[in-house]
Amino acid sequence: EKTIFANLIYFLRAGTWSWVLSLFLYFEIVGSVTMLTILSAWFFGALVSVVVGLIYLPSIKNFFSEPLDIGWLKKALKFSGMILLSTVFLKIIEFSDRYFINYFLSKQDLGVYTFYFQLSNLINVVIFTLFISFLYPKIMRSVLQKDRLKYEENKRSLNKNILKVVLTFALGYYFILPYILEHLQRPQLRENQLLLLIMLLGVVMINLSYASHYFLITEKRDSLILKITILTATINVILNILLLPIVGIYGSSIALLVSGVLMFLMKNRFERKILNLWS
Repeated sequence: EKTIFANLIYFLRAGTWSWVLSLFLYFEIVGSVTMLTILSAWFFGALVSVVVGLIYLPSIKNFFSEPLDIGWLKKALKFSGMILLSTVFLKIIEFSDRYFINYFLSKQDLGVYTFYFQLSNLINVVIFTLFISFLYPKIMRSVLQKDRLKYEENKRSLNKNILKVVLTFALGYYFILPYILEHLQRPQLRENQLLLLIMLLGVVMINLSYASHYFLITEKRDSLILKITILTATINVILNILLLPIVGIYGSSIALLVSGVLMFLMKNRFERKILNLWS
């Protein structure tokens, strides 16, 4: 479970500085946020993660004495290159909508969409930090061992937790969001609350595809993952271009939902086909 330790280090680097900055703002330790303030907070998070890594990583002292395995390094670079490209196209699905809204619609529309996107994206962070980062090593191990029962057990556990988180947030937003919108005094946000529901459905589908995603990675189907992500990103971009002029910001949320559904269906389909070859 070295990946769990790696994820904890990543959380220290990527998550701690924003929490520290938020606390500083809440208790008025800093008066306003400047670029220097943000960079200082980011540096603090990066420094903490490096220090913790140096202290607790068992093999760090022997790092420079270990011989390089050039053959393994080439394979790793090829594999990671595929995954990196897949990640780039996944980020196109997640973030290109803002650029299309900015081009086709107004800054006001962009602000409304971004507000609801951030609410839905918070769920992604919670799901990955609390569940995916801890369960995917178990999923990958069961795939390596060709243990179908264990794999399906881990997959069910992950999917149940994903649904629990999404339902909890959905209920929380149902009761809390009206008060937030009342405080913000922005009619455009109240008029477009349906956006959040569509985005939540998209979040559910994308997260439910992660078990199949790690299954395919372990089965060394990185090129297949790349093809699926490229196809989904292409459809997402086309839908944004077609729908935004017709239905406004709802076009981007629909494109996100369709992308999530397609990604889930395609990854699950190929996972089932490979699983059937095990028996």
